[in-house]
Amino acid sequence: MMPSLLLRPVSVQRQLPNNPVVQLVVLDSVVPRRPSRWALEVLAGPALAYRRLGADSANSTSQYERPAVAFAAQVQARYSLTPRLYLTGGVGYATYSTHLDLVLRQRQRDSAATTVDRAIRQRDVFRYFTLPVQVQYQLQRRGRLQYGVLGGVLLDVYAGGRTSGSTPCTCEQQQSWSSADSPYRRVGLSLSAGLDLRYALTPRLTLLAQPMGRYSVLSVSDSDKNSSPALPARHPFAVGLLTGFSFNLR
Repeated sequence: MMPSLLLRPVSVQRQLPNNPVVQLVVLDSVVPRRPSRWALEVLAGPALAYRRLGADSANSTSQYERPAVAFAAQVQARYSLTPRLYLTGGVGYATYSTHLDLVLRQRQRDSAATTVDRAIRQRDVFRYFTLPVQVQYQLQRRGRLQYGVLGGVLLDVYAGGRTSGSTPCTCEQQQSWSSADSPYRRVGLSLSAGLDLRYALTPRLTLLAQPMGRYSVLSVSDSDKNSSPALPARHPFAVGLLTGFSFNLR
């Protein structure tokens, strides 16, 4: 006779792993912020100004003018259209200037037929408020340094001018022109072009240098105003260096 088998239940304790610790992770600390598309820029600097005269200047002393030092400044906002293409716009201030240093030799009507030299010294300054709109394109970036090209247009609003110097009568003379009573056009248009050099000082602050030139498409002399003597057509231009800072907005 075979022995009977008895089955006895045995309690088995299963060791469960400890509950894992759930940690909340702030996504802002893991995912990097997207760089701001907006920046605020301030630039200023000197320039060397001159002008292109019209064909009606043949009998005018304006053809003997020489270049003179000018100035420009602007505050603008910069918007990133693409990682390399940017659009800027703002307000600015610019001057154009020329100087005249001429010696006139006059012959006296006397028996000795003597000649007398008389000097004419004159400096003309034109002041404008500007509304610049430019497109900037980044060509290359090496570490903190980047460089590119820029070009655009400026709406020029005449803010006044001054003519000063000495005449053949050896008199010191100065004449100021307001925006209302001057023989110059009140609103003009200029083109600008140059280079854009940038060096990042911090993630938000950048040092700027922009060698550039500007040219007045429209003559600043207003042909609709009768002036005596008549002013020849005048297209000022300037070449200079603007320096300043760019501040990236959050």
